[in-house]
Amino acid sequence: RVERMTVQRLASRPEGLAYALMAVNEAAWHIDRMQCIECAPSTLSLIGSKSIDEAHEFHQILAASRGNWHYQSVMGVDHALPYQKPGLCARLIVEHLRP
Repeated sequence: RVERMTVQRLASRPEGLAYALMAVNEAAWHIDRMQCIECAPSTLSLIGSKSIDEAHEFHQILAASRGNWHYQSVMGVDHALPYQKPGLCARLIVEHLRP
């Protein structure tokens, strides 16, 4: 039900989605990416199988070089996977966070 409502809201408010994407893009220019990675707690990277190869490679390197970083490819989706498969993303995150 929540997934359906989220999709409906995004579909009916493209300007709101555009502002959210603009904010993320703006922040990307001003943060120290490597410092954020160094400070990250246990992390799960969910990368859509249709995302660019460089995204997969980067997160595979992080998973191989950092004990607290985990990489998983999600089949059949691209970088918008939280909107395409929100239930699966939620399940994988819950599994990752379980002790």
